[in-house]
Parts: sequence; structure tokens; C-alpha cells
Amino acid sequence: MVMDSGGSNVEQLLASDVTGDGKLDLLAWEEGSVHVLINQGSGSFGAPISYQVPFGSGRMAVVDVNVDGQPDLVVVNGYVGLVYVFLNQGFGSYGTARSIDAGVDVASVSPADLDGDGWPDLVLGYANSTKDYVSLLLNQRNGSFGDALHYRTGSMNTSLLITPDDNEGGRSDVVAANAESGNVTVLISGCQQARP
Repeated sequence: MVMDSGGSNVEQLLASDVTGDGKLDLLAWEEGSVHVLINQGSGSFGAPISYQVPFGSGRMAVVDVNVDGQPDLVVVNGYVGLVYVFLNQGFGSYGTARSIDAGVDVASVSPADLDGDGWPDLVLGYANSTKDYVSLLLNQRNGSFGDALHYRTGSMNTSLLITPDDNEGGRSDVVAANAESGNVTVLISGCQQARP
């Protein structure tokens, strides 16, 4: 079976039940657009519904940022240095994106509850050798996020791993693979903030 993905240069594909009907839908990312394909049952999908962001490289994640039981969409765009949050309006439709300043060359996003308050935060990695840190955006308990906090790692830390609770402190920790530095950084919850 061949389906229209909505774009000609899809770089990332995610599966998530965005409609709440128990069936996995598809989300496809290409530079400048996110395409949502709703599962129609029996392995078929509806026509792509497209949501625009400024053209540029990036990645996306699906997470319930406002804890309303519906998966929202988070997209990072390295060219303009912004994080876009699309809130799920129900049945897999998304409202107008809210943007958050993250700095140019942001290249990855990983959701996790890092402060133990039950609301998902965002961890950002960068594809830039001069940015030897990851950024943490804390959820303000309403689906919006505070200003970026920076934590020291190595450079080119685009691959991030979130551990459930590595040190039994009740909060997730972050492992960053630093491609240019050739090492791995483990950030334990409560570590000191680094200067960018």
C-alpha cells in the first residue's frame, strides 16, 4: 500500500493516537510543514492535513503539554531558532502554533518531566559546535513554557536520551551524546545551570 505523505522530502515520521480513538495516526515532518494522516481503520489513512512552520531543518515530538488527555505537537526549527507548540483541539486537529525562542541551530526536542511536578518539560539539543549545552524549557503548568535554562554538555548534542529516574530522586535525568566532543554527558536532575 502506498499513501500520500503530504510532502516530497519527509525527514521524520511518528505514530501517535492524536484523535483518541485507539488507533495510531501518522505525523510526517518535512522542512516547513507537518502533515497529519488520520487512521481510518483497516490500515488505511485519510488525506494529509498540513500545518505550516517557517522553512528550515528540525524535528518534532508528540506530548500532552497541557495535560488535557490529548497529544499535542512540538516542532523545533533550527533555521529560525524557535520551538512551535501546536495544541490539540480535539479529533486530531491542531490550533495555531505558539512559538518559543530557543536559539538558532536547535535540532532536537525530547519531552520529559524533569522537575517532578507532573507536567512535561522540553529538552533541546543543538547542531552547532559552539553550543556546548542543552536547553531546558520548564512547563508553567498551563501548557506554556518559561525561558530556556542552559546546562553544560559537549558540542553537537543532537541525540538525547531521557531516563525515567536514574538516581531515584523522583525526576527524570538527561543523557546527551556529544558528536563533536566524542563523549556522553549525564545530567542528573538538580545539576548546576551552565552559562551559554
